[in-house]
Amino acid sequence: MVGGLVTRIRFMVPNDLDELENKRLKSEAVTSALDHRLRGLNTVLSNNSERGKELRSAACLLFDAFATPEAGMAIALAFMSMEAVLLDPKTSETVLARLSEAVAYRVGKFADNRRELRKQVKKHYEARSSFVHTGKVDKPSIIVTEARDICADVLRREILDLDCRAEN
Repeated sequence: MVGGLVTRIRFMVPNDLDELENKRLKSEAVTSALDHRLRGLNTVLSNNSERGKELRSAACLLFDAFATPEAGMAIALAFMSMEAVLLDPKTSETVLARLSEAVAYRVGKFADNRRELRKQVKKHYEARSSFVHTGKVDKPSIIVTEARDICADVLRREILDLDCRAEN
């Protein structure tokens, strides 16, 4: 399954390398410096479990969120991707409450960070709702970048977890 826009995506060195990855990148080949990320990608592409399928689907939505030039669609696609991997579709309580808590606990590292993530998810979800209902997004460049980044963090965390389960 490939999203409509994802076919034009090209892989490149991630822009969120940590200190160790930057150091390894300077002294080693790209593939060995980014080995743990490539293992995660390989796992999600080859895993036939239901979770693997969900993560591939969510990745296509995120790729489309990065590829679309329309700010509202980018936010909507990013949120669809997060909802796909973090929320149980059988539960019908409010999406915003469940999603903000799921993002906070899957990505946040400490209490203040989780509190800020909850605020950001609320702000982005309001922008998504505004787009759905009016076709407009206020401050689209900032909102889109932040929404994509949070979604990428969520998907990265879920893929790493899948990779850890596959190794065990």
